[in-house]
Amino acid sequence: MYHRVINNSEDEGVHGTYVYENIFREHMQYLKDKNYTVITFKDLDKISWRNRFEKDKKYIILTFDDGYKDNYDLAFPILKEFGFKATIFLMGSSTYNEWDVKASGEKEFPLMSVDMIKEMQDYGIEFGAHTFNHPKINTLSNDEIEHQIIDVKKPLEEKIGREIITFAYPYGILNDYAKKMAEKAGYTFALATDSGSVCLSDDLYQIRRIAIFPNTNLFSFKRKVAGNYNFIKIKREEKNRRKK
Repeated sequence: MYHRVINNSEDEGVHGTYVYENIFREHMQYLKDKNYTVITFKDLDKISWRNRFEKDKKYIILTFDDGYKDNYDLAFPILKEFGFKATIFLMGSSTYNEWDVKASGEKEFPLMSVDMIKEMQDYGIEFGAHTFNHPKINTLSNDEIEHQIIDVKKPLEEKIGREIITFAYPYGILNDYAKKMAEKAGYTFALATDSGSVCLSDDLYQIRRIAIFPNTNLFSFKRKVAGNYNFIKIKREEKNRRKK
């Protein structure tokens, strides 16, 4: 799970939700060298994945949250260079990272324009929904949760001209009602961050992801894309909880 890709220190901002362009390239080069098959959630849905994963292939889905303009400026050229796709999650009403600016005094970073989105879409990038304005689900009433998850789908689909089948919970925060609303809205998949089963098919409305941070160097990246990373992480967390 990526957020921003940058190429100078002025764009780092307050939060560690970025990687430098050269590091992102190293990540993609590794996936290419190791023959990973990079797909989107729409690809996953189309291939009847429960029965048709090819055993000799290594599959991976690259996701980007929030839809920053640097995804188009810096990440997209690298994705094209390697022939890779990605799934990017968009806000329904925000044009910049207003949620971070208001909460923590973060710099304003612009989000992608419709023209940028459509160009990337024509190439094969999938776009999903990420609420209207990035609220924390656990602070909302049920009516507000329904609005942020269900009501955002149609206007985003009209904006990009394609069906949206994937949703990502802001901050990875969710509850049972949010999961019900994601299913009610008609999404096929809904993504968390650091919660959910290690097996995707266990719960399609709480899919665990692996976060990429500024310090995710190539060695760390290799560990994170290994198939057992989340399994080991969860076992370690369970062990630590038992000690307390």
